[in-house]
Amino acid sequence: MKKTTFLIAMLFAFYTQLHAQSMVTPVSATTTFVGTYGTLIEYTYNGDGLVTPTSLDSEHDATDEFNSFIGTTITGTIDFYLGASYDIEGLSFWNQNPGGPATNYGVNGVAFFYSEDGVTYLPIPGSPTAFAEVVASPYLPEKFTFPAVSAYYIRMQVLSNHGAAIESGFAEIAFLGELTPTVGIKDQTAIDFSFYPNPASNHVVVTSNFEKATVEVYDMTGKQVLNKNLNQGENSMDVSALSSGVYLARFISENKVDTKKLIIK
Repeated sequence: MKKTTFLIAMLFAFYTQLHAQSMVTPVSATTTFVGTYGTLIEYTYNGDGLVTPTSLDSEHDATDEFNSFIGTTITGTIDFYLGASYDIEGLSFWNQNPGGPATNYGVNGVAFFYSEDGVTYLPIPGSPTAFAEVVASPYLPEKFTFPAVSAYYIRMQVLSNHGAAIESGFAEIAFLGELTPTVGIKDQTAIDFSFYPNPASNHVVVTSNFEKATVEVYDMTGKQVLNKNLNQGENSMDVSALSSGVYLARFISENKVDTKKLIIK
């Protein structure tokens, strides 16, 4: 009996570890910003400056030219490559702090997007839209959670800073998530969303397993072209106004975001 209990406990621990959410650190990044003060974009995800580099709760050292990034413009984008497909459902952000050059260089307004191919980016529902100015120690992160999105890439668009005349910057960013499960190994055996026909021409029947959900349709430039609230069961969606081509249909429920390809003929 004790041996059986021990084996069950071991299997449960293994399963929990396999599906545990953890810190997801980008492996590379590209940006429209041009670094200044000798700073590099990789300083924002390589853990330099974090007291505990593997923790989403870690305190950060005072910012300097070796553990933060400053761009020569106020606005710009940064595309973080995760190295694999992850179900991302949160992030920790360490803003520019009093270490230098000044706290008003810190990022303020932002928008976050996700992508599976590095080409088409869609907004992340519930993601942060602004970060606070850091004016006193300890230099702890702002933490955010949102419905999970499956992504290889996360884009952060910087829209404003905290008052500096020409430059924006921050110290570090890391994400909360887990590797996207392989098809057939997901915990959920039921299909949460489906639609037919695909390709379609005039109407699509969308089936949802949730009482309340939304479907958003985006073209390949990332522009939203259709939006419809869904009830549980089958829902008819008029797509006759859409031009022929490939679209992304994003299904949003209270705790799930799923994206599928929709073809209009």
